[in-house]
Amino acid sequence: MNFKFNDYLPQNISELEYDYINLFDYIKLEKTFIVNGQNSVGKLTILKLHLENLNYDFNIIESNINYEDFINIYKFKSKSVFSYLFNKKYTIIIKNFELFDEKIKEFILKNKCNNFFILITTKFICNNINYIYIKPPSFDYLSLI
Repeated sequence: MNFKFNDYLPQNISELEYDYINLFDYIKLEKTFIVNGQNSVGKLTILKLHLENLNYDFNIIESNINYEDFINIYKFKSKSVFSYLFNKKYTIIIKNFELFDEKIKEFILKNKCNNFFILITTKFICNNINYIYIKPPSFDYLSLI
């Protein structure tokens, strides 16, 4: 029998162990912020649940991208078709931000166009951007699954 990890991911915010009220606040501000935490604690899962709850669509960009491709995605995917059709708000999630090329990091952190990025990282990277720390789930929480 194969273990299907995705079958055990939370489907609703109410299923999370911790409340991340600041996460709602940061999303509503629509200004770039950081989601920080250890590997495999559910940063992206928790973020997705909150974004869906607030009627957001998003693109996730991984770190295995060069600067030119990043700029093309950034320019031409500023809002997805889904966002337009269903009148959803939009953001770009930058997964594993610390692994990105320095040129891309600089572009995002300077963010002169005031686009709304959410940076996911395992390292503390910047003092002048809001961030939220995602705690690892407790043993008690995991044992209930």
